[in-house]
Amino acid sequence: MFAGDAAPVRIDRFEIRGRLGAGATGLVYAAYDPQLDREVAVKLLVVAPIDDHAALSEARTLARCAHPNVLPVYEVGTHDGIPFIVSELVGGGSLRAWLAQPHPPAEVRAVVLAIGRGLAEAHHHGIVHRDLKPENVLVGLDGRPRVADFGLARWFDPATHRIEHGIAGTPTYMAPEQAAQGIADPRSDQYAYALVAFEALYGRFPADGPGEVVARAHPHAALAPVIARGLAAQPAARWPTMDAFVDALAAAGAGRRRGPAILIASLALAAVALVVASIAISGRRGPPPRDPAIVLSEDASALIQAGRFDECAAMVAARATDDVARKLGLHCATQGTLATLTATCASWRAAAPGTVPAECDATILRARALEDAHDYRGCADAILASPPTTAANLVLARCAQRVDDLALTRRQCVYGLTLNGLPVPPDACGR
Repeated sequence: MFAGDAAPVRIDRFEIRGRLGAGATGLVYAAYDPQLDREVAVKLLVVAPIDDHAALSEARTLARCAHPNVLPVYEVGTHDGIPFIVSELVGGGSLRAWLAQPHPPAEVRAVVLAIGRGLAEAHHHGIVHRDLKPENVLVGLDGRPRVADFGLARWFDPATHRIEHGIAGTPTYMAPEQAAQGIADPRSDQYAYALVAFEALYGRFPADGPGEVVARAHPHAALAPVIARGLAAQPAARWPTMDAFVDALAAAGAGRRRGPAILIASLALAAVALVVASIAISGRRGPPPRDPAIVLSEDASALIQAGRFDECAAMVAARATDDVARKLGLHCATQGTLATLTATCASWRAAAPGTVPAECDATILRARALEDAHDYRGCADAILASPPTTAANLVLARCAQRVDDLALTRRQCVYGLTLNGLPVPPDACGR
């Protein structure tokens, strides 16, 4: 397509400069707009939407949705009968890539809040995203996130606050009602946002569900109860709106930051209390012993926050006393090297034979070996050839996103639906 000295390929008036990637609904290209003299991104909706007219109408609505955290849509149209959307060309990468680099806790929290504000603005315009995940958020070189790829979004009825246009999206980030019934509304977006927020803030996916405990020493510990409400199984139990959700997150985060005067006063009072307590007990007794499980969780959280997953797994393995601790070590090992995961699985088998978790299945270990060898297609194929499991789905999602192939994306979709016990009609994962 771009070989030799041939004239640039055009979509409408836009001169195509190169391919940026592929998603569940189309192909994205870097392009140049000679009329306005600017670089843009052009997305061709090659996997036909349920309703082309509705998709373009929604894109036009997004074009009026002026918010710094929503990817700007400049223009929509059709090219040879195929709908296309023209948007800002963002230098940088996805939120997934951004999170792979270390950032101060306050910066991560600011990005998470900004994503929520952008999603709330889309809801104000009557738009549901339906497929929010780290890959569908772009973080520019300026550090500003933009919610992007509303390709699976559909209109929702403001009177009923729900839409029912079939199951679509990424199974890992689907709300229960979306996965089971294909019902998506602002509160299903809220569930996906809560998962993205948890993953961004705590450096891991909440594998143990919304009730997963976050160590009190973690810099974002105060936000965990707010996120847990967003992950409620019943939509009515979640936050009433995205605005309410984000406001609660902002308030919880602000509660951890105290001014210098308050901090000095608190330290002074603590010092006085310590002196009084020391006098009262005549200095003969030390502080009460801390719960080893809490200490272990706090130490592991610090290593996870620093991205030191192998060290975390080794530390937990050396101090593990029960299945809960071993599971914590396994969470670290699944994000570390294959050697660490293999050693952790061997340790688990020795300590608790008969209760070996799915992460230690031979299929996953084989797929991880292919992933480490950068054979991402081989990794995905190994998972897809085996019966679906939740643990395998996480590895599949990681490998599949590194392969630019719509056919593989469809196979991944079918895998996710099957995993959730859902029917797979002919057009469920695109045509």
